[in-house]
Amino acid sequence: MPPPPPPPPPPPPPPPRTHSRGETGAYAGICGKLPACLVVALML
Repeated sequence: MPPPPPPPPPPPPPPPRTHSRGETGAYAGICGKLPACLVVALML
């Protein structure tokens, strides 16, 4: 059996919260680059 894949790197810290519109854009950018958007959404 091949060795298990290495664990994924930890997600970057979320951007500072300012306004709801800014948050949406910032988190959407994270969602487009990393799968950490689900983790961020759960942390909120």
